[in-house]
Amino acid sequence: MTKSVFAAFVHLALASEEDFALHEDGLSLLQTHVHKHEESHVRGLLTHRMSDESRTALLQGAEYFEGPLGTECAPGEVLTLAQCLEVQDKRLIPHGIADWSIMGSKRSTTTHKIPAGCSRSGTQMEWSDEPVGFAHFQYRPVCSKNGGRAAEIAAKMVGSCQEPTCAQPPGDHLLNWVDDGVIVPELISLPTGSVCEPCGILTYAQCAKAGDMGMIEAVTGIKIKRYPQLQCNGGGHSKPAVPSGCYIFANHLASFCPFDTPDGALAGWVSDSGVGVGWGRGAPVCGVCTTTTTTPEPPIVVDEPDEAGAVGDPHMTQYPTGKHLDYSAH
Repeated sequence: MTKSVFAAFVHLALASEEDFALHEDGLSLLQTHVHKHEESHVRGLLTHRMSDESRTALLQGAEYFEGPLGTECAPGEVLTLAQCLEVQDKRLIPHGIADWSIMGSKRSTTTHKIPAGCSRSGTQMEWSDEPVGFAHFQYRPVCSKNGGRAAEIAAKMVGSCQEPTCAQPPGDHLLNWVDDGVIVPELISLPTGSVCEPCGILTYAQCAKAGDMGMIEAVTGIKIKRYPQLQCNGGGHSKPAVPSGCYIFANHLASFCPFDTPDGALAGWVSDSGVGVGWGRGAPVCGVCTTTTTTPEPPIVVDEPDEAGAVGDPHMTQYPTGKHLDYSAH
């Protein structure tokens, strides 16, 4: 009996990590097929039962690592959205997001405060674009020694809380973008099923600022009351199945798909079309593409006579008339 139990344990230990979904209270069977596993994901599986101190000590050696429950990343270790999406896509920490899906986006409220940047609660990852975050006993911050969020904030690439003290309102709220660090182009609203031109695809920050500051409402008539929700799968499990960049979902909610944007670059998220997929429930909000064309001036044509002819027949062609000028009489 003991040998049978031990053999079963060994069989489970040798199974591919993709066969299991990670939960805080253990492993549950998720799939029956086996995939080649990544070293970083295996490391996550081996450490999920460790203490917070042991887990952090081991993962500190990686570019990305998780902090203990109820803590925040150091200011210089907070991730950008692009870094957080790379962690999700490459499974550089253990999480339960399906390959076809994408993490959620949130902002803190008085009753639900979350860390700034990238974090994990249970098996789900989340992103907050607020410059100020909060430790929460249910959240582990996802950090990096090369976190780029501080540089974005220093370059005034983010908004600030509308309240002077950065106090959180009870529900969804908007940010007050008091700087020019994020330039939002002139916007245009397209009908559902459309996609933006490549030059008009917005970034997450542009989409968030446009929603927070009433720019989307000005071109769509739809009042935006919350941050853009990350969503790429649309009505099916393919990714992407929606327009790339910023779009209005179901005529009331600002959404964002990072494909074909700088936010999805580290994860390698580039659609076959370069602009995503038109979706019957998604109306893109795009930047107006500005193109400037200049007609180059034609070159000045000068007749250059040979050395012998120059003495007996000096002449030059006048631009732009083409008239030949004779200097032999002078």
